[in-house]
Amino acid sequence: MTETVREQLRAVSLPSAAEDADTDIVSAGLVGDISISGDTAHIQLALGAPHSPAETELVEDVRRVITEAG
Repeated sequence: MTETVREQLRAVSLPSAAEDADTDIVSAGLVGDISISGDTAHIQLALGAPHSPAETELVEDVRRVITEAG
């Protein structure tokens, strides 16, 4: 199940990689441990500056992708 989540996260591009849409957060090494408890996925992300607009956008994209996938 965690590998399924990791594959779904490949749909999330790095905000700074707009010109290179092939750069996803998994390939960039930003996704750490993934654990699943019930219907909740806990995803460890290696982020830069907390609360920066780019990081906030990235977290929102991760939530959207996982929520849409169910």
